[in-house]
Amino acid sequence: MNKRLQCWMMVLMVALSAPPAVRAQLTMQPQLPSQGLIQQNQLWNIMVLNNGDAITGATIQLTFQEEGTGRKIFTAVTSPVYLARGASQLSVKDMGAVQYDYLSASYGSQGASAGLLPIGRFIVCYTLFEGTPKGSFMLAQDCLPLAVEPFSPLRLAYPADKSEVTTANPVFSWIPPAPANMFSNLNYKLIVAEVKPGQTATEALQRNAPLLVQVGIRDVAMTYPSTYTSLQPGKTYAWQVVAQNDNTYSSTTDPWSFSLRKDTLSVVLDWASYPHLQRGPAPNHFVVRQKMKFSYDNEANDSLLAANIYADRGQVLYTKNIVLKRGVNFIDLDLSNVRALTPGSGYVLEMVNGRKENWDLRFTYEPLQ
Repeated sequence: MNKRLQCWMMVLMVALSAPPAVRAQLTMQPQLPSQGLIQQNQLWNIMVLNNGDAITGATIQLTFQEEGTGRKIFTAVTSPVYLARGASQLSVKDMGAVQYDYLSASYGSQGASAGLLPIGRFIVCYTLFEGTPKGSFMLAQDCLPLAVEPFSPLRLAYPADKSEVTTANPVFSWIPPAPANMFSNLNYKLIVAEVKPGQTATEALQRNAPLLVQVGIRDVAMTYPSTYTSLQPGKTYAWQVVAQNDNTYSSTTDPWSFSLRKDTLSVVLDWASYPHLQRGPAPNHFVVRQKMKFSYDNEANDSLLAANIYADRGQVLYTKNIVLKRGVNFIDLDLSNVRALTPGSGYVLEMVNGRKENWDLRFTYEPLQ
């Protein structure tokens, strides 16, 4: 056999033994949304560039896992996909019958049925095979980070930023991220710290020892506990809330500040933000001039509830039916024409939800003269 023929045979053997990825000259670019709520089907938006021959039996394997822990949420494998020579823009309709294997019980029950991915930070890995994953050649592989954000972020509600409160045990309330049904184990951490002269609220929370750090809060409101260091009249305080859902989601609000007034013990609701109704007997006292403002978390998902005003838990003096939406509701009641209320007297506003839970707020009625 002459040398020229031997060279050609060696070239042919090298070509036949080359890795499939080299033979195919193929690249894969998943095109994931940058933020917001994401449909599961959007994971299959993939650009494939094939500089080799057309491939008739390719499959794509996907792994969806937590970014922090690496715990797999689900895996998926497509049906055989045709990859023409050149660029191909693929979507879920090109993948045929996709087989999913859900490895997280919480996601399988809450997200998959609605077609939405769980909220949090994840890693999505794609592997492109010529054939099937069990009997094939790997052509390309890529892993990308993915952040799935709630439609509405966590926000502070009361005390309002740079406001003045007049009770040493204020009620802190916040608006949860939404939609709430996308979270399987949502809880909160509340942090309160004193603001020293010359500091911003952010600097106070970063540098000063906190007066209160309460973790594992399930409600969207909390009263400053009387067992902690008392808030001092004339001083300014910073506060912040952190929301967490298992290992996948964590969100921190911007810090707000408030000061404690020196000369009164009651908040005037006409100029305050919306203090949160408390489950059970209300621990704080407010002053109402003409309009009563309050917030209520509709945990029971009632569509309509009556807001009743009592005199010392006795006879109902005023009733107003309130149309509610799911989540936190901000409610205004105009009491200027309610003749049953006596100036200077104390009252209780109460709402009883569908679970027979009492939500209260105590106030003194002092109308403008």
